Amino acid sequence: MRTALPITQRRASGDRSAAARTTCRRYSRLMRTITVAARGSVTARPDTATVSLGVTVLAKNAAEALQKAAERANTLIDTVKSAGVADDDIRTSGLSLYPQYANENRKVIGYNVSNNVTVTVRHIEAVGSVVDAAAREVGDEITIGGISFSVEDDEAAVQQARAAAMADARDRAAQYGAAAGGTIGEIIAIDERADHGFAPLPGGPRKMALASATPIEGGTQDIVVSLSVTFELT
Repeated sequence: MRTALPITQRRASGDRSAAARTTCRRYSRLMRTITVAARGSVTARPDTATVSLGVTVLAKNAAEALQKAAERANTLIDTVKSAGVADDDIRTSGLSLYPQYANENRKVIGYNVSNNVTVTVRHIEAVGSVVDAAAREVGDEITIGGISFSVEDDEAAVQQARAAAMADARDRAAQYGAAAGGTIGEIIAIDERADHGFAPLPGGPRKMALASATPIEGGTQDIVVSLSVTFELT
C-alpha cells in the first residue's frame, strides 16, 4: 500500500527536485561555453616623447657634491624650460649620493651625486634640440637615461583595436564552435589587456658631448588590444 506524504513534505521534496533540475541546467550551461584569445592592432604615429635627462658630479665631500649637482641640475632644468618645455612636463625622477672608493674599497676618495629629471616633449621634432641644448649648457656632467614615445590621445586608435580584436574573437570562436559541432551564442565574459607600446633608446644612462644636432625619429607604434572572450556554445 502506498503511503501518502504530508503536504509540507511533498512540497519540500518537490522544491529539492526543482533545485536539482535548475542546478543541472546551470551546470550544463556552464559546460557549454568556449573561450578564445584574440588580438587587435592599429598602427599610429607617436606625437609625444619622454626623455630621461640628468647630471652626475664627483667631489671630495658629500656637501660639495650635492652643491655642484644642484647647480648643474638647475642649469639643466632652466635650459629645458628655455627650449619650450612646460613646467608641468618636468619631474624629478631620481636623486642619489654614494661614496667613491679606491685601494680595493678601503679608502673613500670622493662622493658621486646624480640628479635625474623626466622631461615630456609634446612635439617630437623638438626633442633633438632640447637634448642638444641641455648637453651644451650642462657640459660633461650631462647624462641621458633613455627615451620613449607615445600617442597622447590614443582613444580613437584603442577603439579601432578593440573592434578588430572582437572581430578576431568571433571568427576564432566560430571556427572552434563549428569544429565542435555547435554554434556560438551570447558573450558570457570579456577580459581585456591593452598594450600601447613604446620605443626606448637602448642602453642605460650615458654621458654625451654632442657637437651636432641629435637625430630623433619617433617611427610608428602599434596600439594593441588583447582579449579573452567567453561565448555560449549551443
